[in-house]
Amino acid sequence: VDAILPSVGEAKIKANEEKRRKKRLKNKLKAMNVPLKPNKRLSSHLNNLSMEVTNADSLPAVNPETQEEVIIEIVSRRSNVCWKGPELEPVQDTDPLAGCVQLQQPSFSTGEVQLRALGKKAHTKTLETLIFTVIIGKVMLTINDTSTMVETGDDFCIPRGSTYGIQNLRRDVARLHFVCLHDNPQDNL
Repeated sequence: VDAILPSVGEAKIKANEEKRRKKRLKNKLKAMNVPLKPNKRLSSHLNNLSMEVTNADSLPAVNPETQEEVIIEIVSRRSNVCWKGPELEPVQDTDPLAGCVQLQQPSFSTGEVQLRALGKKAHTKTLETLIFTVIIGKVMLTINDTSTMVETGDDFCIPRGSTYGIQNLRRDVARLHFVCLHDNPQDNL
């Protein structure tokens, strides 16, 4: 006998392992495409608008202290977002996370954090209150010395003065939206 052929069961196991390996590689390559861009434009089906519509990002708002109308940035378009890596440099394919600030006001800011496959955001101390929503994914959240798991649809808060870290527990991108409450808005003017 020149060679011993593997059994049919072993061949199926090898084929399934190869299939899983290819799928993981495909997901890993897919996860490297940060930032995610919408793949289609949504249409509008309302024809008879009763008021004037604008595409501007800055709109009038009333200043509650002076009761005067001022123009401020109220809308942040996804196309205007600048993604940064952990060192606040333009995001690289090897960065474990990417983040952007989408809307910034004196009292708050909003943005998004994307953790790559099994990526980790190092422990840092926050000087402001942070509120996160897990858009998609499953992450391990560590606040001070306590860890808990949060997943798609969950919200969590990082109180001011706490140290926190976030680790992606999956082999695909985890996306988190955040709101940062500037506890002392006068410092941000």
